[in-house]
Amino acid sequence: MAEVVLPRQANVVVIGGGIVGAASAYFLAKRSVSVVLLERAEIGAEQSGRNWGFVRQQGRHPLEIPLAVESNRIWQSAEADLNADIEWTRGGNLAFALTTERLAQYEAWLAEARDLIDARIVTPDEIQDLIRGLRGDVLGGLYTPSDGHADPVKATRAFARAAEVAGATVVTGCAVDRIATSDGTVTGVSSEGGEIAASTVVSAAGE
Repeated sequence: MAEVVLPRQANVVVIGGGIVGAASAYFLAKRSVSVVLLERAEIGAEQSGRNWGFVRQQGRHPLEIPLAVESNRIWQSAEADLNADIEWTRGGNLAFALTTERLAQYEAWLAEARDLIDARIVTPDEIQDLIRGLRGDVLGGLYTPSDGHADPVKATRAFARAAEVAGATVVTGCAVDRIATSDGTVTGVSSEGGEIAASTVVSAAGE
């Protein structure tokens, strides 16, 4: 990110330039919210740049599924929305069952999730169709065609760039020392670059 002047006031300060922080800044800026994103290193330098980039609905706790479904919907059009190649692939998610106990676990989960996502139990023959040449004693599996993955670094940086285009201020190499409060109310942050007044702070530092 280009060097920028640190604002002294914003509606929202986002701490952390991972996927959560970058996406938060993007969606806030799209809604004309004054937002500053502060990252102590580089965008996507920590866990958001080291994971496998899975976008997964399958296997989530039932209470998480509505959020996972909405997230999946956003990812479907993310490349167009962000005007960036993030290597989004809707390749599906397949989990094997090597024991009857594991297959029963998948069936129990599906009983709670089947009305929310496109997951289904697949037979050994169906698994062979999905993965040609697979060898081994597989009793069945759980498959969600709409799950996918994206490149984690490309996606995180694309959200940060799009946030800037939408009006956010993105500052890298600037660690936050503390969240400032007064009488139990958030008033801003103190950072290596100085203080920023804000009524809302989003902590997406992952620590």
